[in-house]
Amino acid sequence: MMTRPPSHPPHRPRSPRAAFEPDVHRILGSAQDGFLREHVETQWIEFKEEAGRRSGPIIEPGHRENPTAAKKLAHAVACMANSVDGGALIVGVEDKEGQVIGTMLDAAWLQQRIDALVGIAPEVCPYEVEGQRVLTLYVPPAPEPIEDTKGRLRWRVGDSCQPVTRAQWWERRRDRPGCDPLALPSPARLADVRPDALAFARACVRKSAGKKAAAAPAPVFLDSLGALTSSGHLTEAAALLFTRSPRPGFAYVRVGARGEGFDDAHPSPPTPPPAPEQDISVLEQLQRMEASLSATMPSTTLTLGEVPQHIPALPRRATREALMNALIHRDWARPEPVEVRWDPADSRLEVRSPGGFVPGMSAERVLSRHASASPALADLCRALRLTGPHGMGVPRMCQAMLSLGHPLPTVREVHDAAGPAVLTTLAGGPPHRPMLELQRRLVPAARRTDYRVAVLLSELLRHGVLTQRLLAERLCTTREAARVALETAAQTMVAGQALIIPLPIDDDAASRTPWILGPTARRILAGRADTRRSAHAQKEEEQARLRSGLDVWLREFPTLSATQLMQIADVPRATAQRFLDELVEDGTLELDGRGGVRREHAKKRGET
Repeated sequence: MMTRPPSHPPHRPRSPRAAFEPDVHRILGSAQDGFLREHVETQWIEFKEEAGRRSGPIIEPGHRENPTAAKKLAHAVACMANSVDGGALIVGVEDKEGQVIGTMLDAAWLQQRIDALVGIAPEVCPYEVEGQRVLTLYVPPAPEPIEDTKGRLRWRVGDSCQPVTRAQWWERRRDRPGCDPLALPSPARLADVRPDALAFARACVRKSAGKKAAAAPAPVFLDSLGALTSSGHLTEAAALLFTRSPRPGFAYVRVGARGEGFDDAHPSPPTPPPAPEQDISVLEQLQRMEASLSATMPSTTLTLGEVPQHIPALPRRATREALMNALIHRDWARPEPVEVRWDPADSRLEVRSPGGFVPGMSAERVLSRHASASPALADLCRALRLTGPHGMGVPRMCQAMLSLGHPLPTVREVHDAAGPAVLTTLAGGPPHRPMLELQRRLVPAARRTDYRVAVLLSELLRHGVLTQRLLAERLCTTREAARVALETAAQTMVAGQALIIPLPIDDDAASRTPWILGPTARRILAGRADTRRSAHAQKEEEQARLRSGLDVWLREFPTLSATQLMQIADVPRATAQRFLDELVEDGTLELDGRGGVRREHAKKRGET
């Protein structure tokens, strides 16, 4: 066992900036002749030189973006966040002698990049020291363990980062006020763990962490998950998952008729759900629930390349994330189970979790905000590999759905006599083969599982055009994060051509650049269209593309030309011109005097 970190300093304000900025000002104010006289690192202050700029004794020029430096800083941020009080990283200062080197890293870019890498968004503040620009990253303490990009769990001990186990991390947190109740010791001990629950847990870990980790003796295995306390008792979270449950975890309903789902008008099931399973562990209930869904759900066989694939109506990763989100974030003070409703008529899965959104969360923020009703339960499920990396549950669910051409999942709060609940809806069915084909051909291959690329492609498939502002709205994130997502997609190749390309306009603002699908991507998505569709159906689809492209464009730009609409909707120029002429004739649009059209002045922009 390693030595625990030293006891924390006197109580600090909640904001890490308010806590550490006086120290930062004092340290930076000690600069003299290019060096900081105060440059000794502590438990809460660390200096970082921007990685990737040193060539021996030579310091190369800095740039606003440096992925190598961002990754190194993300490791340091994860380590600092795992410490009890967080801390401050001063970037642009060499840590041996305190030489001020400076950094040109863009603060907004660096914040979103670190958040994307480790799920922590530090407050990034620029300061000037003897004419050099430095950045300070104020890191809040994390409510649950944060792994770095290498999967390591570390915290600060003195002036360095040291490995820590999950059990040690939670043992330290149990000493602090406001600890998650599910992190506390339960009456249950190792003998109370159900063998089938342990076997299921080992199988989950084996798939991602390997046979050695999964085959460890039960005490070692559970300790590695943070499930055991130093007294030998299971945590409350572990007791919920591994021991006999006096309350049901899940109740499953298979609906036979279309439309018998949850909704705001009729939030309760129209028929009583079957008696949920009790007297087994929640992990066993999860295993049986997934088996029931798998047995009920139809699949489609497609040959992509040379290998036939059996693709279920809903991707397993999406259903797993929907079930786990409901379980982790539910209100455990309420007696009712998580209700799971499968409607085979339209391949719709609805998962209803007792309790509303956690504070600060909303339907509009589920893609970008990381918050857990129970950090201890969330971390245990992550250690079991039942969920993805920190903060990536909903994005992973969205990526799995969109990559098959299914609609974006919805997560919203509903209310009935029992109180609020969070309802997650997945609408599946046969996969959209053109989207599958396109995803399969993305290079580099990592982009095939990037949820930002999946959301971007879904929007372009629907509307034909996208801007930084519109993508930020769809990703529920900042303009800077949307800009990075667009650049990521622009550097993604399909058969040697860019996945997306900019559409030239008379506007110097890069943030207003419209983007459309590249020629190869467009050809793939259009080339496998169903030729059995009637001419009328194809005409309706064409009109829908024209209308959608026009609506999205005129939300961002004042005028639209037939040439631009032709490129957006992928139709002949004559078709685009005829569509615009008809809207001018009926008064929806008016000519702009330069060969294009604009909204009629009497109407609000954004309407049609």
